[in-house]
Amino acid sequence: MLTLQENQLHYPLKERIGLAALYVQKKAVFSDFTAWIDMIPKELSKSRGLFGRRNSGKTAFVQRLYNRLWTHNGGTVPFYLEIPEMRLWLPNFAEDYYRNFVSQYISFLDRDPSRVSQVMSLDQIREYGERHGYRAMVEDVDHFKAFFPSRRFDQMWRLAISAPHRFSALYGRPVLVMLDEFQNLGRFVYADECKLHNDPSIVDGFHEWCESKSAPMLVTASLRGRQGRVMDSFLEAGCLTKYPWLPCLGEQEGVEAVYRYAQAYEVALTNETALLINGLTRSDPYFIACMFRCVGAADKDLSSPAAVLRWATHQLTHRDAELATGWMVHLDRILGEENHLQIKRLLLFFTQNPGRTFAAEDLREELDLESEPEQIFDMLIHLQHTGLILSTPREFAFEGHADPTLSLVLQERFRDVLDAEGQARDWLVARMDEFVAGREGMGDCLEDLAPSFAALQLAYDMCERERFPLSAYFDGMDHERPIAVARVCWRYLAQKRIGDKRQYDLMVASRDERVLLVEVRRNGKPIGIDQVKHFLARVRFFREAEGKAETLAAILSIAGFEPDALALCRENEVGTASRLNYLRADWSR
Repeated sequence: MLTLQENQLHYPLKERIGLAALYVQKKAVFSDFTAWIDMIPKELSKSRGLFGRRNSGKTAFVQRLYNRLWTHNGGTVPFYLEIPEMRLWLPNFAEDYYRNFVSQYISFLDRDPSRVSQVMSLDQIREYGERHGYRAMVEDVDHFKAFFPSRRFDQMWRLAISAPHRFSALYGRPVLVMLDEFQNLGRFVYADECKLHNDPSIVDGFHEWCESKSAPMLVTASLRGRQGRVMDSFLEAGCLTKYPWLPCLGEQEGVEAVYRYAQAYEVALTNETALLINGLTRSDPYFIACMFRCVGAADKDLSSPAAVLRWATHQLTHRDAELATGWMVHLDRILGEENHLQIKRLLLFFTQNPGRTFAAEDLREELDLESEPEQIFDMLIHLQHTGLILSTPREFAFEGHADPTLSLVLQERFRDVLDAEGQARDWLVARMDEFVAGREGMGDCLEDLAPSFAALQLAYDMCERERFPLSAYFDGMDHERPIAVARVCWRYLAQKRIGDKRQYDLMVASRDERVLLVEVRRNGKPIGIDQVKHFLARVRFFREAEGKAETLAAILSIAGFEPDALALCRENEVGTASRLNYLRADWSR
């Protein structure tokens, strides 16, 4: 069984995703945001808002962005706060906001990660300010203590939310303010102590500071009915640049997510089923995660197309499945009283026609609706505010999300009401067949992905073979005894003593107690002699650390070998390969 044994990342902010190695970044999005962050010290970056459906990875992205900013220790101080779905009294929330900001500010300055999770008290902040000469901290705490008994709560709120901008102006360090689930401010922050009357205008206090260039904001919003409308004023005023958030990863990123979840949950997988899972879920990380969490707690087997279909169908149809239950609760909540037949027909039609634009009159004709265009338009406005459909530059027209998971969920949920044809398994089979038909051969797909996933592909191919001669993969290895796979570890760590350790791309343990170490190079350049020498030194380290008498070694270099490097490999009986020899190159379906 393949096992993930890589260095676990330690970040100051504990990420919601859990195991940090599970996170797969959207490379294009990260590149865009990196350029945006680089412009913050020049005061050229405008505040941004990430708008997307629930469980689409917004929180994971923002939390990883925070941790990278903190870890890289550049010029911009990150501040992250999630607005919870719980009733909050304004003065308490103002104090909490300020304490979190200053604690994270101090954490960044002192390189003390504990201050991110262990929030300082007002007295501790005041003491730190006195000791280190931060006069603003001392005065702010004094103001807080004066404002509360005199019930000047609006001034407490203004003092808190202005702090990032004021600190950046006073101390010359720009701040990036990251507020997660920003729409909750309009519903869950109350001006009265009994928490009976919420005040949506509390959000308006951010208008002034949202336009700050020395402390710009990055807010996320899951548009849920009337809650989502608190964002409208920010967009109308031009305070925020809207950044649409797509739920799915790119195809290669999706394959990476499948591999990572399979290792984390120790689920049996093959290279073929990794591709099929990604094709079936359309690279939706939430769908992928739900499948592996469920399988990981059950039979831990996704090594056949039949198993993939069974568990994907389970997630869509079983009443207790994480994906189905989550969407059921979400749809009931945001559709509310509007959850009637015509709304369902409109929503299903939009998801089945993503990217196409429709006005109320168009939909009346397409769906033969009885309602007048004005009534249909009101329904469309409601769906747009829930985030289930999108507005367009064309007046009074809307379009559907390119969200393949939402489409499947709605077809299954509304199937009986709308007399939809087929069942979830039929739709998944059709989607799988479409995926396979669009790719001539599995071998070609695997080779296209090899530059990124060669080590993982080799590992899974070895596991699928179970027993193989070394010559099946590598030249220059004429050992007669085949490898009988007992265990394959990716990014294996060998250690002599604390702090003295080395990492290996693959460690393959054979049942006869031999070990095969594999170095995988995929950087586009032929491997040189110095790299081979470095690998040989790590092989010697492994023998000393693990005490394995017979340790074999091989190198897979997608770009090939320089002549002297190849000669050194032959001299030391190191196997070589420049391409993967897959067990199967054709789809089993």
